[in-house]
Amino acid sequence: MEEIVGALLQLAKVIGVPVLASLALWGANELYYRAFGPYRYKAILVSGSVGTPVHELSHAITAMAFGMKVTGIRFYYPDPQSQTLGYVSYRYNPYNFVHSLGIFFTGIAPLIAASYLVYAAFYFSGLPNLHEYLILSSDEALMHSGTVSVVGQWSADLLSKTNSWQAILVLVVAMMLGLHSTPSGADLRGSMRGAFAVLIVIAAYWGVLKLLPMLPDILMVKSVEWLNHLGTAIFQLALLSILGAMVMTVVGGAVSLYARHRNKPLDPASQVPDNS
Repeated sequence: MEEIVGALLQLAKVIGVPVLASLALWGANELYYRAFGPYRYKAILVSGSVGTPVHELSHAITAMAFGMKVTGIRFYYPDPQSQTLGYVSYRYNPYNFVHSLGIFFTGIAPLIAASYLVYAAFYFSGLPNLHEYLILSSDEALMHSGTVSVVGQWSADLLSKTNSWQAILVLVVAMMLGLHSTPSGADLRGSMRGAFAVLIVIAAYWGVLKLLPMLPDILMVKSVEWLNHLGTAIFQLALLSILGAMVMTVVGGAVSLYARHRNKPLDPASQVPDNS
């Protein structure tokens, strides 16, 4: 029993990295969404022109991969009334275990897809990935002082290498992907329907690897490495979204101030009468 509890605690620590990184990404995107004030929707339309199609395509591909039938899809279809930019609808059997797994991964698919699209874009464009500097291996690593200094070095190197229009374009697209990679409320509600099935599979897999020593250690090592790599990729996306949110906050604040100044009525005492 102690071995099982220890295995589950170790699993929780490993999964803590992508979970906490996802929360950081969500916080960065919320900051961005609020930065433009009354111009929020127009700003979201611009960034969503890139981020939304990737978001919806990842939903559709994942749903089909798990054997579910996609019944409708809009890659970019802004609807002011529902405040949605696109959607994917699909059918599933709630009593099918594979479908239960599928609805979980379909819900979080945009997060994983955007993280690795940005990773690939940086790799092929010559921009540094955070993975070249560190791989987050536990939830404590996110708050470690050494991590902060390494992230600072990565940020400085990233900005120094963004010295061409191609690199600037890649960075802007990466931010747009990050800003629309977090699952929506509907996505999360759908994912929760399959969360229990996923926990069963993960706990069973982890328990078998820990309790049966005849299995090769490479399976355990590779599983942990992949989860750490995923967590670092999501954390990188979160950092880029934080950078994008900071830029948008400054721009949005300037736009809002300009709009208020432009619409401010003149003080009657300051008006000079026209005597001509």
